[in-house]
Amino acid sequence: MNTKKINPLILLSTLVVILIVSSFIVKKNTEIKDSYVGQWSNASATLKVRTKNGFMDYTFTPITIPIQINIQKQGIAFCKIGDIELKNLKVQLNPGNTENKGIIYTIDCGMIGKLTSNDPLVNKKIEFWIKPIKQANTLQIEVRQMHFMDPFPMGEINLMKH
Repeated sequence: MNTKKINPLILLSTLVVILIVSSFIVKKNTEIKDSYVGQWSNASATLKVRTKNGFMDYTFTPITIPIQINIQKQGIAFCKIGDIELKNLKVQLNPGNTENKGIIYTIDCGMIGKLTSNDPLVNKKIEFWIKPIKQANTLQIEVRQMHFMDPFPMGEINLMKH
C-alpha cells in the first residue's frame, strides 16, 4: 500500500490562507434604505402561536401583543415583542429577487421565551420578514415561528412609523 505523508508546513500554510480568505468573506451589516429606518409599532398585534401535539397535529393559540421595532441605518434593530425586549439584532437583506419573494429584509430574533402570560410555548425561534413598503409610514411584516424547515406564519402585521 502506497501512503504519502502530508508536509506539516504545507498544511499550516493552507490553513492560514483559508483563515485570511474567510476573514474577507465575513458578512457586514446591511445598510438599510432610508424609508425603512426609524421607530415602528403596533399596540395590539394579533398572532397565532403554533404548538405541536403530535405528528401533523397542532394547536393554534391566538395572542394579542404590542410590537415595536427600531431599525437603524447601519442594519441594527431593537425590538419589543410582547413581554420580550431584544437588542442589537441584525437586519439582513433577503437574498434573491425581492419582487418574486415579496420580502426585502429579515430580522432574526433568535430563541425567545413567552411573548405574554397566555403564550403556550416557553421557547420559540422568531423571525420578522419585512415586506417592501407600498404605503408611506406603514411597514408590513410577517412574524414567523421557525421550526427547522417549517416557518409558520404567526401573523401579518402593519406597523406605523413614529
